[in-house]
Amino acid sequence: MIEAVGATSISVSNLDQAIDFYTRLLGFEEYRERLHIRGPAIEKIFGIPTAEGDVAFVRLGGFDLELFAFEAPDGFKKNPLRFSDTGGFSMSLRSGSFDDEYRRLKREGVSFKSEPVEYEGRIKVAVMCDPDGNCMQLTSWPAEEA
Repeated sequence: MIEAVGATSISVSNLDQAIDFYTRLLGFEEYRERLHIRGPAIEKIFGIPTAEGDVAFVRLGGFDLELFAFEAPDGFKKNPLRFSDTGGFSMSLRSGSFDDEYRRLKREGVSFKSEPVEYEGRIKVAVMCDPDGNCMQLTSWPAEEA
């Protein structure tokens, strides 16, 4: 039986830019040495011939995120998927100071899909995207539900 989620992984076009976004803007911490991946084992693991790239490991509150920047093979340069598309990705980031955090991220130039929306009178949600178009939700949950 599966016991836990080890990590979530996303592909990015520029590893340094992604690390800056996730660490400086969102508060993740890089927690282990970056890896360069390539060779037959990597090709077999991912099912991608000629797969090669670099991986960084960031963490926020016990949640591990792996950032993959593939050098080969060529792929989409920006995530073309919407969350409603099969394979679409999103994660939810909670903030106890939603309004302040939203304003700070806007000042830093983070792209949001819309202004914050209050949902069912209980939570606020605003969807933002990283520099590669990978989107995530900034949310404010009531303390009793967090």
